[in-house]
Amino acid sequence: MLAPDDGRETVVIRAIDRIRAQAYAFARSGRYRDCEAVERGMLADGCEDAHQALLDPYVRQHVTQLCQQDHHAAGKRTAALHIASTYLRG
Repeated sequence: MLAPDDGRETVVIRAIDRIRAQAYAFARSGRYRDCEAVERGMLADGCEDAHQALLDPYVRQHVTQLCQQDHHAAGKRTAALHIASTYLRG
């Protein structure tokens, strides 16, 4: 039989979910190459629990995939802006 939840487990789960949501936002920024870079960025930003929240290999893989998608998309946006500004100066 499961022990009754005294609320602490729920608080920890919410904190981990919040940190993971922050990692996904970092990944979508286009500034990071992979999960390790996101983790370093979060640690530098003061998120001391980033490593613990990102231990799950599936979460790490998802964060890396988001980084790669958005890093690629950011490159495309930069190229498009360069082409547009060149055309407008023209």
